[in-house]
Amino acid sequence: MKYAFILGSNAYIASRGSISFFENGEEKEFLKIQSVFKSVKAGNTELSVDIQIADAAGNPVSLPASQNNSKMSIEYLPERVKIINADGSTLIDVHQLDHDVYMHLSHHITAELERYDPIAVIRLFGHFMVGNHNISIDNEKLFIDDDSFAESVLIGPSGVQFRTDGVSV
Repeated sequence: MKYAFILGSNAYIASRGSISFFENGEEKEFLKIQSVFKSVKAGNTELSVDIQIADAAGNPVSLPASQNNSKMSIEYLPERVKIINADGSTLIDVHQLDHDVYMHLSHHITAELERYDPIAVIRLFGHFMVGNHNISIDNEKLFIDDDSFAESVLIGPSGVQFRTDGVSV
């Protein structure tokens, strides 16, 4: 099984449905796909994720929820999980795209999606922290601290790993 993660204009196609931060020889998983959305015809399951991040102030945020800031809200849809800060901004948005949507992405991404045929295409947006690192994902770029990444496609045998020197799969 392959998962495709769309982060800005980047696509990372991985065998594991997880994203972690790797630093100083330690790996900290901060997003894991537990189940993907399937329609009623295909088995009727919803997107389910485990999340271990922090907000801009460094307050821990996790799903399944444990001790989250009560001023945050969580939106659940069958194909989406979105955590919203008290000010209305998006902390993290995990959205499973359907075929019609992801086939309208940039050609450098759709060509690889057609080739590898992932079980799910997951788009992430948000502004959050993992450890002491600021992660920001918008429509165009992925930022890890002050470094930005755009227009890349990486395919690999593990999950997606953020590193202080880039991204690997």
